[in-house]
Amino acid sequence: MKCSTKITLIAAAVTASISQSSIAQTAEEEASKPSSLDFEQIIVTGTSRPKEKIESTNAMTTFGEEKLERLAPYSVGELVRSIPGFHAEDTGGETGNNVAPRGFPLSTQTEFTALLRDGMTVFYNQDVLFSQNDRFTRLSNFIGNVEAIRGGASSIFVGSAPAGFINFLSREGGDDTEGDVFFETNSNNRLGAQAWVSGSINDQTVYAIGGWYRKGDSARDPGYTANQGGELNANVKYFFEDASGFTRFEFNKQNDKSFFFIPQPLTGSTTDAQTIPGGMDIRDGTTGNSAGARLLRLANTPSGDIDLDVTDGNFADVTYFGNTTEVELNDAWTFSNQVRYTDMLTTFTGIINVGNAESLSGKAQAIFDTNEQALADAVFGGELNYRVVDAGTGFELANNSNVDSFNTNGFGINAGFWHRRFEGDNLQNETKMRHIYEGFDEGTFYSTFGLFVSNINGHVTDYRINTLQSVEPLPQRLDIAFIDAEGNDIASGTYKGIQAGSHGFANIVYNESTIAPYADFEYEIDDLTLNLGARYETLRANGEAEDPGNYEISSFTTDSDAVNGNIILPFGAGTYRNFDVEYNELAWTVAANYIVNEDFAVFTRYADGFRMPDVDKYMAITDLSSQEEIDEFNRSERRETQPASTVMAELGFKYNSGDVAAFLTGYYAAADDLFFNVPTVVDNQVVQRQAFRNTETLGLEAEFNLQVTEGWSVGLSATYQDPEFVNTPAAEFINSDGNVDTVNINGNMPVRVPKHFGQLTSSYEFEDFAWGVASINATYSWSGKRYADDANTAELPFYGMLNLGFAIENEDGYYVRADVKNINNSEGLSEGDPRAGETVAGQSTTFNARVVLPRTFTVSVGKRF
Repeated sequence: MKCSTKITLIAAAVTASISQSSIAQTAEEEASKPSSLDFEQIIVTGTSRPKEKIESTNAMTTFGEEKLERLAPYSVGELVRSIPGFHAEDTGGETGNNVAPRGFPLSTQTEFTALLRDGMTVFYNQDVLFSQNDRFTRLSNFIGNVEAIRGGASSIFVGSAPAGFINFLSREGGDDTEGDVFFETNSNNRLGAQAWVSGSINDQTVYAIGGWYRKGDSARDPGYTANQGGELNANVKYFFEDASGFTRFEFNKQNDKSFFFIPQPLTGSTTDAQTIPGGMDIRDGTTGNSAGARLLRLANTPSGDIDLDVTDGNFADVTYFGNTTEVELNDAWTFSNQVRYTDMLTTFTGIINVGNAESLSGKAQAIFDTNEQALADAVFGGELNYRVVDAGTGFELANNSNVDSFNTNGFGINAGFWHRRFEGDNLQNETKMRHIYEGFDEGTFYSTFGLFVSNINGHVTDYRINTLQSVEPLPQRLDIAFIDAEGNDIASGTYKGIQAGSHGFANIVYNESTIAPYADFEYEIDDLTLNLGARYETLRANGEAEDPGNYEISSFTTDSDAVNGNIILPFGAGTYRNFDVEYNELAWTVAANYIVNEDFAVFTRYADGFRMPDVDKYMAITDLSSQEEIDEFNRSERRETQPASTVMAELGFKYNSGDVAAFLTGYYAAADDLFFNVPTVVDNQVVQRQAFRNTETLGLEAEFNLQVTEGWSVGLSATYQDPEFVNTPAAEFINSDGNVDTVNINGNMPVRVPKHFGQLTSSYEFEDFAWGVASINATYSWSGKRYADDANTAELPFYGMLNLGFAIENEDGYYVRADVKNINNSEGLSEGDPRAGETVAGQSTTFNARVVLPRTFTVSVGKRF
């Protein structure tokens, strides 16, 4: 069925539902019930002035306190599942999740979508690989409201976020003292607490303070405390005596580490994924990060001592503070300024499979074939003789006589021990002048003139070291030691589990300065609102990237041998390449909203946006082979560092009458020159190949709420889209013979982007009884068929997850909440393995894939006051 036909059918079905339900409503009922999609809510995001949601020219989703409590999202990724148009892969854990908006494929985690805290990003360049925005923009009960913009004016109000942004609004104080504190535990040995309190200091000053802390094993217990840490938030707001404005001071401190789930080894196929016998269970097994392989220590390397521990996981130590001041200068002009300084250290330490599970006997044979002369004495009795030992203790786990039954499967896997450290600071300032002019015929003209500036100092270091792991519930790092006829060790094919193969290194220090003047205009006459906006952004980046050098292990260690001493690792060469680049981009948009009557409004918008390059693009300078290429880089002419450009067109309908509310948005979204550094594993080496993609998507987003009875409500958030590659040259990939081949991908679906996804919710609030007020709720989320590769050879099938919740609260504010996530214990695959072949997956009898998180029970006990 064609996309347009399906969109027409969906729209017709929703319209019919609206019509049938509205007939049954009386005028009295319509007047007494608020919109279940909060159309009457005053929104402050993506607009020149606060306004009711039904007046907005943006497609947007809002979350109030009650909705957030019922959803009880464990991560930003899970919350995003409630936003149409944004497809979330929330299988990374509490942080590190992926958000693909409106059919765009991702080369990083949240490439086209920004997260804001109280109107400003925590860190402006917020999609640095493995330091993405949900690492330092966290959910808690200190967040009182969330406003999400899809497309729309996003490119005007936030740079490099052309597909949308999500604004997390903190609680603020009022006249009365209010608060909430609760303690929680779950089936993963989680112990945690969250609390906030707000109130007034005097007649002109209010405050709010909150925080959270938790520790636990995570949904896939790695054998150590996986999640531990917390956050402290505070703000103080002072209102000027003449009621002309306010000044607000904020503070936030985060210190947290969280487990990051990566694709785990499985057997079967992506359409019939199964646990490898003796391996990590598909439902709740670990993904490579485990107590048996957690430490990697190398002394005296050319880049200094390396001491890595996977228990650090996704670590963030972030502090930010700032001020927002707003002053009404007169009846027409308002001045506001927001400034924020952030100091941030984030690290990612994890084990990422860079190959499929394979027999250890085959691995040993391959090492021997490469080092046949040095290991000649290991062949006797007609076979190759070796021991498989624990890389940390040297304890023998298997040998050539029984290795094929080791852990039942006899498998090992190439496991990349990856560590990235990002350290930096960011000063942001945004100044706005807003003007109201009411002498324009019978309408009102609203103007916003803004200037945004940002300065970032950053330092990124990368170590990617290829190790050998077992395939078992808690994997161990392995060494393969070859022995002679007397049982004496001849040499080891690995060093502390490190093997020849795919390794990487990066070290870059840089500065980014951004200046972006923008303007947004709204003309409102009667029920019509017209909007025009533009942003001109200049990015200047300079710094130095260290050249990598290749070093044999024997050059910096004294305990290597004739075989493992020859393994080559990359570290800093001590020489640097300087870069100084500049980019200038214009984003603009035009839109209109018309309120047909008090129940119905229609809007339309066209937007042209961009995504600026980031530090991962600047690193490309160390890959250039000639001075001419380096000069092209510094003239900002290299294609791999060019900004990505996007186009969006929208047509939306908002309807509310009595017990029915609907928000439908049809959209067209296109992106050009998307840059991908496509990894492919060949002979245990990750070979990076540059690729550029162009995409187009036609889609329909729907939000639909129905108040079935006084206590029972039903909601739907759904997206149907038809994403495809267009005007893209034949994609290169490395075939099984190690040769470069090509495949036509035009018309194919972009990687891991489904045609349909959504969430169905239902809640029921019981009548008051002696113990208080009780409610139950259910949420079913689904993702339709996707593909793990551009060639669409590896299908990721449809999956769905069901969550249930129950809450009871008495008149004194004491409450109990219970939630069950993924009660159906879905085994859906959210992604394949990007490192195994993103262009052509090339599946074998074993493969890697990331699986949705298993069933988890959570109980909270708290007091609201």
